[in-house]
Amino acid sequence: MSLTNTDEQKKYEILRNEQVGRYAVAIKNLEPGEEVMSELPFVVGPKSFTHPLCLSCYSPWPSELDNQFLCSTCCWPVCSTECEVQPQHKDYECGIFAESKEKFNVEVALCNEQQNGIPQLECITPLRLLLASEKDDERWKREVKDMETHNKNRCQKSQWSTDHVNIVEYLRKRLKLERFSEDNIQSACGILEINCYEIRTAKGFLARALYPNVAIISHSCVSNTVHSVVPADYRIARFVYHQQCTPSCYPTIHLRTAVKVSAGQELFSSYTHALLPTMLRREYLLESKYFVCACSRCADPTELGTHMSSLKCNKCDNGMVVPLDSLDTESRWKCTHCEFSTNGQAVNKVQKIIQGEMDKVEVYTIADGPEAVNIRENFIKKYSLSQLYGHVNEYYLDDLPDVVLEHKVDICRLLLQVLDVVEPGLTRSRGMVLYELHAPLLFLAKNLWNADVIDAAALKSKMIEAASILKEAANILLLEPKGTAEAEDALAVGPAIFEKSVFCFACMRALPVNYKAIKYTCSECNVAPLCSLVCQNTNGLHSSHECNIFQEKKYLCLENLEKLVQILLHFRLWIFKNNNSEAWNQILNMEAHISERRNTTVWEDCEENIINVFRVLSLLNADDDGESLQWLCGVVDVNTFELRSPGVVGTADTSPHLLRGFFPEASLMSHACRATAHVSVDESFRMSVYAAVSIKAGEAISFNYTSCLLGSIARQQHLQEGKYFRCDCAVCKDPLEGGSYISCILCPRCKEDYVAIQNPKENDPYGYKTKWQCQKCKRIFFGCLIKRTLDISKDLISQLDINNYKEIEKLLEKLSRSFHKNHFILLSLKQELLSVYRKELTNINPQKKILKRMLQLYDELIDVLEIVEPGISRLKGIVLYEMHLSNAILANRAYNAREISSEELCSRLEIAQGHLKRSLTMLLLEPVNTPEGALAKRALRNKKLLAQNIENVKSILQ
Repeated sequence: MSLTNTDEQKKYEILRNEQVGRYAVAIKNLEPGEEVMSELPFVVGPKSFTHPLCLSCYSPWPSELDNQFLCSTCCWPVCSTECEVQPQHKDYECGIFAESKEKFNVEVALCNEQQNGIPQLECITPLRLLLASEKDDERWKREVKDMETHNKNRCQKSQWSTDHVNIVEYLRKRLKLERFSEDNIQSACGILEINCYEIRTAKGFLARALYPNVAIISHSCVSNTVHSVVPADYRIARFVYHQQCTPSCYPTIHLRTAVKVSAGQELFSSYTHALLPTMLRREYLLESKYFVCACSRCADPTELGTHMSSLKCNKCDNGMVVPLDSLDTESRWKCTHCEFSTNGQAVNKVQKIIQGEMDKVEVYTIADGPEAVNIRENFIKKYSLSQLYGHVNEYYLDDLPDVVLEHKVDICRLLLQVLDVVEPGLTRSRGMVLYELHAPLLFLAKNLWNADVIDAAALKSKMIEAASILKEAANILLLEPKGTAEAEDALAVGPAIFEKSVFCFACMRALPVNYKAIKYTCSECNVAPLCSLVCQNTNGLHSSHECNIFQEKKYLCLENLEKLVQILLHFRLWIFKNNNSEAWNQILNMEAHISERRNTTVWEDCEENIINVFRVLSLLNADDDGESLQWLCGVVDVNTFELRSPGVVGTADTSPHLLRGFFPEASLMSHACRATAHVSVDESFRMSVYAAVSIKAGEAISFNYTSCLLGSIARQQHLQEGKYFRCDCAVCKDPLEGGSYISCILCPRCKEDYVAIQNPKENDPYGYKTKWQCQKCKRIFFGCLIKRTLDISKDLISQLDINNYKEIEKLLEKLSRSFHKNHFILLSLKQELLSVYRKELTNINPQKKILKRMLQLYDELIDVLEIVEPGISRLKGIVLYEMHLSNAILANRAYNAREISSEELCSRLEIAQGHLKRSLTMLLLEPVNTPEGALAKRALRNKKLLAQNIENVKSILQ
């Protein structure tokens, strides 16, 4: 799917000339950070010369030598049952391999003789491209078919013959795909070789993807755009950064200008690394892209004054050895101060040796600790050193002497000087270097102040400089796609206390069996239930410490497995006490409200259902009174987040199985009934926190601990009982709850306005002395009457047949005479009604009156959600998606029945399009494997179809 700006004001046009073919030009003045285009890949697949990998997630295969998992349909490598049904494999090569009975040669793939990758895997991405050309013929012809292949140049290289054997003949003969000609297959290989981007998946594995529109952008070694790829779904984002630009609210592919671009100016991208010398850049472009770059940077022997290719003369003190003609690989290189000269081949050899050594240095990462710094110091890899100083053990900023801090500052400033020339604008590299620069400046200022070297005025000046640098870095890095949002992995996850299902201890998927029928258990402890051998090999949440304890107490654990599942979260947190001091210190800092819980029913329940189980499993000493475990129970109840299980293994069961997860940093977010943060959690239990609304500097980042569709009284009760505090926010102080009227009933006396509690701070809101008052006639009612009204209504709802929409409609009409339309009782009933009506959308010919009724209910829900959950809202995203569907169906049906004109059809479809676009801004923040993530994928498909529909109608009008 292509998400271009066809439905927005177009900002570029595609031109063509004989030198470069197609290229993109701005058709208006573009400011830094201005969006130009969005795009999803036409195809994604393994890179060339790949080693064995999973054909779905691209992780190394097999994860363990004794677990050579193959797709049950085609017998090619995938890492799990989940991966074998993923569409990128199942809908493409899987059926072809199965039909031709061509199996993956595991023995050959796993032998150590394949130094240049596995020949059998070379066909995967070209095959996917060819199959995609059949599946999406329209986009293929429009965007991909005419892409550059350089077949005339490629056929003269040895790789052409290799591809003929490994790909062309393999597809046509072994896979019996003679419908693809040899020329077509070689052209597919050329399209991929010339135009693909390297991408990194959400789990960090490399693949390649084809973005046809982005690939049109021409190359320049000093570009005016920069691209980013969002790992979750391989979306690519291309930027031109601007200090005043705010981040996009959803992570699609963006094309933005990196510097100001004037109307008529060409858009450029860099196909190489900006910090490579000219000779290596031009050699790479000639070998891989089949053209010779002659841009202003390449044509300048000094590389625009940066001397990035220059060598220091060893014959004189001040000379730099530069090429006489940097565009001629045979050119002599001469010193600028003496008569020394050498030939280009010698310089090329030196530069390749240096680059090879630099590549070896990059193998050492932060995980290697001090060695990563030492090896770079020996080699002077400035960019890497700028990021390692302050992040490696023994080299943290507060450990560094002033002279080393000043060294880091010098490195960062030198890098910025170079980047200003070779990668101008607010690029990601600049943002990272600025971020690395601000911290040592702060530490140096503090150290100088403490040593009485500078006065207060100088300290203030240095602090302001560091703050200014940090602000610039933040402005740049905030422009990165939202897929790079703040995220936190759960410290521990376990079933909710009332959950009776069996769960895989590694991935927390529910198992469709009882405790006696568990198929897989951990081979080490023989206790922990697992869903598959994949989870055995990956361990996941089932840690080695947990495994060791289960192994020691194997028989006790097996006899009490159901109880063990019940305390799993508490147990996982408890074992940090002796095995992970850092994690345990985080837990110790959490609020437990132990005094409020003592001698309550909650305390007694914990004693019976948690602490006694610890005793049964011999996890507590005989003399332990359980006080510390009671404290831990408080920490769990007060600070954990409710999560959904990733699903039920081996079934289509989508019913929620609730878990609880402990996220130490996220739990520090304060509560607000109108939250400023939106939280999403993926199936690996990584939590991402997004700004739901604009948040000013200094404003608290807050999260709603309750449901936004509850009234204040129910919210207060939940917070008091579960979190041990009473909310005192502006919404809770307002009898009308911010204008939502979500707890108000219709005045029985005047029937013209609504009754709300007089004093929202009342401890007994439904007491017989608590006053509720009509907003118009001022008639006083007492809380006991309100309570009785609610109880009767709840009884009526409980007696409903929730699958009978006529019964629900009848009761809704009845209760609407007593409650405000936004009352939480009616909102609950409306959601039940919509769940019944949604089934109507699955029919070939949905009833018109039901569709109209759904739209009415959606409008009412959106109205209240705009008040109670402003900004980004998961529920709002779902409702808006469903609104667009009903609107589009009704509009097309009315037009086909000749009830409306083409103009009216276009207008209604644009309304539906507006709902869909707004829905996507919210749904695209959700992890791809959640129900909302799946809905986002459908929404993206619908967006393209709807845009085409509107375009067709407009063409009729013209």
